[in-house]
Amino acid sequence: EPTAVEKADIVVSRETNPGLTAAEIARTLRARGRQGVVSISGMGPVPMNRALKAIVLARRYMEPHFKAGESVLAGPTIETLQAGADGGEDRVRFLLSCVWGPRAIVSLPNANSEE
Repeated sequence: EPTAVEKADIVVSRETNPGLTAAEIARTLRARGRQGVVSISGMGPVPMNRALKAIVLARRYMEPHFKAGESVLAGPTIETLQAGADGGEDRVRFLLSCVWGPRAIVSLPNANSEE
């Protein structure tokens, strides 16, 4: 069975351009249709920040293709990779799975309201 990194459609790094990555996410989601999934993997805070920016931009790029109430949804998976024989530190890989789905409507309490 392949690992998640082998299954990832897009791998991000600290040099990743979020705009180009967003275009690839949107293109792949459109090609795979409403039941398709696009996976993005990366390691560390900077690459994952770029991945999240790319997902936000991909949503904008896909707006003309959405039905009412649709958006791009992303769910995380975290993997711990065991250190090699050299005894180094374990590494953590993040995998974001992106799909078409209903836009979430969340009602958050108003921070200024008195309860």
